[in-house]
This record gives sequence, structure tokens and C-alpha cells, in this order.
Amino acid sequence: MILVCGEALVDLVEVAGGSEAPMLRSLPGGSPANAAVALARLGENVALCTRLGEDACGDLVRHYLEHNGVDLSYVVAAAEPTTLALVSLSSGGDARYAFYFDATAGACWQPGDAPASSASFTAVHLGSMSLASLAGRRVLGDFVASLGEQVTISLDPNVRLSVVADVPQYRADLERLVGRADLVRVSGEDLELLYPDRPVAASGAAWASLGPRLLVVSQGAAGPLVFFGDEHFSLVSPVVEVVDTVGAGDTYSAALLHCFSRAGLLAERLAGVGRRDVDEALAYAAAAASITCERQGADPPTAAEVSARLASQAGTGS
Repeated sequence: MILVCGEALVDLVEVAGGSEAPMLRSLPGGSPANAAVALARLGENVALCTRLGEDACGDLVRHYLEHNGVDLSYVVAAAEPTTLALVSLSSGGDARYAFYFDATAGACWQPGDAPASSASFTAVHLGSMSLASLAGRRVLGDFVASLGEQVTISLDPNVRLSVVADVPQYRADLERLVGRADLVRVSGEDLELLYPDRPVAASGAAWASLGPRLLVVSQGAAGPLVFFGDEHFSLVSPVVEVVDTVGAGDTYSAALLHCFSRAGLLAERLAGVGRRDVDEALAYAAAAASITCERQGADPPTAAEVSARLASQAGTGS
């Protein structure tokens, strides 16, 4: 089983309201929750460790996760209200967020909220806003530190500085998590926010030097920068007609994990992963994320849909 740790929330997405003011559509979301759903749709046995309020928003998220086959055994019933995000989309489909985070379920992690044992997990994936809170970083950081050497650690920070109280401390804590992780996906925008005074490639190289086996810096249409062992290379992204980018990065992270899982490579912290495995996983992840970009909202594809996309790309030579 793959365990995903982090927030699940409700996105309040602005939609056109005709001649009147924009309407708000309520949709389940949160980067870790999106990643868990993506893994489930790809055929993985996946559980989500998160905190949800016992309110209407929490019920909406629980139903969505359960409907998509995500194991809810590690969902904590929180006394705080479920976290909310207000989402607006640019004309190009890029999402902008404002969060109702402080004093909500996603921010108020408590000792004991993480699982007591890692015996049943092949990998643990963690992010995003839950790491923006000091409480979340402590609880999830302690959990990651307790994991045995057989469990692969995956990290997608999905940086939201608007909810970070102490940016230097947050940055230092993230660097420690990167040093413990085996697989890291981070966006170029994340690195620019964390290190505004240096180029993205330099920040990526600095994180890669901390120890992860594979680090991918996604850059949208510009294509990712990849750091694998002593290798550093860039790739071209597939051409996509973007509807919106919500959930694309989460899908990418999930697809990488899925590829390594189906190849039996999650054991012993990706020790057996070679360059061919990496190339195949990157192609698969790009195809999966491109499908998500072509859909409204965080709507990750199934394994059959990704396979069909890869077959189509092979047939056209793209």
C-alpha cells in the first residue's frame, strides 16, 4: 500500500455566472488528496492520512475519496472545520488560490494523527499545505523519520507561502525533508518562491545534492529539469490544449510513484531504479498530467487512459 499524507480540503472554484457575479462551485481538493485519487485511478492500493472536520465540507471530501477507492482508515475526524480554498482561473487555465487555513483541520495536526506503524506501506508520499504549518511539519516530519529503510519517501511541497508564518524556518524544514526523501517533484514556481535570488536550475541542483534519488523540477510547457544521481537533463513537454492546470502536478507525482510501483522498484528507497526506469516513468507522468490539464478541475486519468495516450503519441511519433 502507498500512504499519502497531507491536507484534503474543499475548493471553491469561481465559475462564470452570466451577467451576474461569478458563482462558486464546491469541489473536493487538496494536493495530497488529489494525488491519492490519482494513484487509486491508476490502480494502486492507496490510503490517505489527513484531517477532516465533521462538517458538510468534510462529508463531501470523504464521499469523494471513498467513491474513488481511497482507503480512509487513516483519516482523522478533526474538531476544527475542514480547510477551504478559493480558486480563480486565468484565461490560460492557470489556477490562483486563496486559503482559509489557520485554525482549520489541515493546519492543526496533533501528535498521534500519523500512523503508529509503517509495516504495511511500500511508499509514503507527503505534501503540501500541511507542511506549511509548524504542527504539520512536526507530526509528519516525525513520522517520516520513523520509517524504515524499506519505505520509499516521496515529497511534493506545492509551496503556499501565503499560509506560512516563518518562511526561513519553513525553508529549512523542507530542506531536511528533501534530504530524507527518495523522490521529489517540485515546480519551478515553488523554487522561485523559496529562493527568489537564484535561478531555478541552481535551486534544483541544490536540492538534488541533499540526497533524493530522483528530483524532478516541473516547468509546465517548458518541460521538466531532471536530476537523477549524477545525471542532469531536461525534457520537452507534450503539446497540450490546457483547460486548467488544477491537479496536474499531483497527477504527475502519483504517476511517477505508480510506475515505480508496478515495476516493483519501491522497495529499499528506489535502490534498483535505473535510467531506463526513470525515462519510462517521466514519459508516463507527462502523459498522465497532460490528460489532467485537458479536463476541468482535478480529474486525473485511469491507467487505461494513460496507456491509450502513450500509444497515440507513439503512433504519431510525438
